Amino acid sequence: MVETQAPAQSQELQFPAGLFGFPDVHRFQLVDVPGAEGILRQLVAADGQAGLAFTVAYPFAFFPEYTPEIPDEELAEIGAPTPESILLMAILQVPAKLQETTANLKAPIVVNTKTLQARQVILSDERQPTKARLFRS
Repeated sequence: MVETQAPAQSQELQFPAGLFGFPDVHRFQLVDVPGAEGILRQLVAADGQAGLAFTVAYPFAFFPEYTPEIPDEELAEIGAPTPESILLMAILQVPAKLQETTANLKAPIVVNTKTLQARQVILSDERQPTKARLFRS
């Protein structure tokens, strides 16, 4: 079972391979977004990249049918966690019109909640979009 929400307190996540486009940033703080009920959080760079932050969401809150298959070799990179100790997050693109917010379901962030090691993974499943609308109009 994959966790749907992060631990209650802010935590520092370690990304040994960085994020796609940011390979030299290895540490991020996972910070609560006030009023977001633990569904939205900020991933804030802790490696001297001032101002580098991403809004992330727990995809199951918006996409209950989301069932990504994370390859075993990707899980091994973060310590081969058990299914119970995996947390998935999706990076959001939040434009000026909030109702146009999208989630990248093709490249989720996978976190080992025991070690706080994390990795962004590109899924081979072509059905997973890079820009899934959070709000249906």
